[in-house]
Amino acid sequence: MSHPGTLAPPMTVEHFERLSAASDERMELIRGKVIAASPAGVHHGLVTQRLARIISNFVYENALGDVAAAETGFRLSLPDDDPAEPTVRAPDIAFLRKAGSARP
Repeated sequence: MSHPGTLAPPMTVEHFERLSAASDERMELIRGKVIAASPAGVHHGLVTQRLARIISNFVYENALGDVAAAETGFRLSLPDDDPAEPTVRAPDIAFLRKAGSARP
């Protein structure tokens, strides 16, 4: 006999931030649901590190802004997203444009 499951309410960004800070696991929050991220392989890690160094050197030499590592979570939303289902993603490398600089 099967029992209907109950759906957990979407997780808030604040709860997700507390959960991820207390964990050694990589995870992201996608539309209010926690998604575990598997560890990257050695090749991926080497390529990402090299790209991050190249991008960082260019960004800092040209005073364009900052570069963040994969552990950095970013709150993302589109105009039609439900605010009750937040998204926090952690890209491998992120460029943060300096405030006031022209958009490309």
